[in-house]
Amino acid sequence: MGGGARRPGSRRVLEEPPTPLSWLKGARLLINDPARFEGARVIGVDEHVWHHTPYGDTYVTVILDVTPVRDRSGPSRLLDMIPGRSKKVFTTWLASQPNTWRENIEHCRDRWIHRL
Repeated sequence: MGGGARRPGSRRVLEEPPTPLSWLKGARLLINDPARFEGARVIGVDEHVWHHTPYGDTYVTVILDVTPVRDRSGPSRLLDMIPGRSKKVFTTWLASQPNTWRENIEHCRDRWIHRL
């Protein structure tokens, strides 16, 4: 099927796949809403790696609000994506959040992404 036509339900293939850094910039647009933190009680943390990029392997730490999953009220919500992959990356991010928000977190779980 030429000329950009595609079958119903098929996925569009990008001519130029996004680089990890361009994807991260796009994700920033999604997570720049401060209201995304409201109601978060359970957070999930995991890492993601893009292989075979012109920049080498690129890691990010992904932080999700998984409260809706625990409460069976909806899907998880993306809270943030931070370049890097280490305990220090996450603890630095967590320390940068307001105390009032951190005090409301009941549970933090590593590897949630693979369980959702």
